[in-house]
Amino acid sequence: MQYSKSKFILIGLLFVVGVILRILYFGDIPNGLQQDEASIAYETLSLIKTGADRWGISWPVYFISWGSGQNTLYAYLSMPFVWLFGNTDFAIRFLSLILGLGTILLSYKLIMKIYANQLLALFCALFFLFEPWHFMQSRWAFEGNIIPFFILWSILALLVGIEHSKDFDGSKNSKRKIIFAFAPIAFLFYCSAITLFIVPFFFIGFVILFWKEIWAQKKLFAYALGVLIVLTLPFLLFILKNNILKHDLFFEAYLPFSIPQMLDDRAVLPSSFGDIKAMFLSNLDFLKNGFDDGRGYNIITGKVSHYVLFMAIPGFLYLLFEKNRKSKLILFWAIASSIVPFLFISNLNRTATLQTAISLIIPIGIYFTIREFHSFRRNVILGILAVMIAFQSLTFYKSYFFTFPAYSHEFFEEGFEEALKESLILEKEGEKIAVTGNLIFNYVYAAYYANFDPALFHKSNWKLEQHAQVFDFGPFVMLGKLYYDVVPYPQNVEKLSKENTFLSVIRTEDSPLDFPHEILFSNERWRVMRYTPIKEID
Repeated sequence: MQYSKSKFILIGLLFVVGVILRILYFGDIPNGLQQDEASIAYETLSLIKTGADRWGISWPVYFISWGSGQNTLYAYLSMPFVWLFGNTDFAIRFLSLILGLGTILLSYKLIMKIYANQLLALFCALFFLFEPWHFMQSRWAFEGNIIPFFILWSILALLVGIEHSKDFDGSKNSKRKIIFAFAPIAFLFYCSAITLFIVPFFFIGFVILFWKEIWAQKKLFAYALGVLIVLTLPFLLFILKNNILKHDLFFEAYLPFSIPQMLDDRAVLPSSFGDIKAMFLSNLDFLKNGFDDGRGYNIITGKVSHYVLFMAIPGFLYLLFEKNRKSKLILFWAIASSIVPFLFISNLNRTATLQTAISLIIPIGIYFTIREFHSFRRNVILGILAVMIAFQSLTFYKSYFFTFPAYSHEFFEEGFEEALKESLILEKEGEKIAVTGNLIFNYVYAAYYANFDPALFHKSNWKLEQHAQVFDFGPFVMLGKLYYDVVPYPQNVEKLSKENTFLSVIRTEDSPLDFPHEILFSNERWRVMRYTPIKEID
């Protein structure tokens, strides 16, 4: 394939367009926060102000979160941005944007390291830039969204270490590159616990591929393994406590970090034939539907599964049969990631490890396939592919910027922040603010958007049990299922004064309490109301 100045100018212009699209309406689309975002946002705020999570656990390896846990790395890395920009949607999502763009740069550097082919490297980076799945990942703050960055960094660091082993010159730089070659792998465990099932198989493949280079500098690679173990040790202790021993470790009090005990385990392996069959059928539907897990915030319009998977086949076959050992690491990562659908019910977040590999395999397959054709046929195929990818991209971006906001509001609780902050302005001295139960994990949204002091939250009325619950804190009272029409009032309502007025933040479709009330504020989806309880007559 010929290199031309016009070709690189076109690629450069496409990169500019791609970056602009990544930052366009960032923080506003999606508008609001999804429940996992709200959770990690308040954990980040709590770490900044108290050095502990929202339950008061100091520097935890893993968040208890709702009871079944949440990965911590996203929160720790987001601390500078939340400290700098405040507790805003933009601040908690900024890390996804930065590492999303960083992933594109790493894809370029990785392919250059493997093939030393600038055109192919640019093509792979361009594919990542416009890939709908990765685009959406870089727009919101789910903790697993940063995993592609650390996957590519890990593979690149391994190749750099091997390169310095082959051409070892005894310099400090060469020693450092080898000693820290395994370090990025450790971050994968703190991005997503699912990598615990992937990394060992991938690492074994790496050792088999490059055992000569490893043995040539076995002392330095032994140090590298030591660095990996030290960095991974907190996570391994967490697994030991929660999944093996199931009790506290005798030396925990002496550690500079905390190892919380989970209240529930959501990573339960199938234990019967019926469970395995149900999981297989669910994962088959997930695959046939183009990685659509049925979650509204994960729906990717414009990505046709069969055509995307079909395009991955040439790349997979090329990597399988080519003699370049470096490229085999991408193949090994894809194979290792394919284990996950056989262990758990798949969703878009759990398959991020596999999608990362596929996003490299597809452009590699396209490039080396069309390279075999003569000029005329190659240009025809390129034209067809360009039309297909352009159609997919235009369909996706049209949907994302014009259709997605209209139906995603229910997943990101659009308008709640405005209503809650308005209630704090309207609140009179001594008034309580009742937050509707028709909002999953309402307490996290209220705490984050109200910028409620985490130190005071630690002392509030809450209970750590399965699906950890909070009943009230500061001026807020959480009302459970109160506003689901004819559901009886829960005990929480007794916390509201029978003598004083109180406010409530409810959805526009919620049924109000059976008290005299007035609407003080309303937006498209939320209302703030003031209630005047009827006093008992002696």
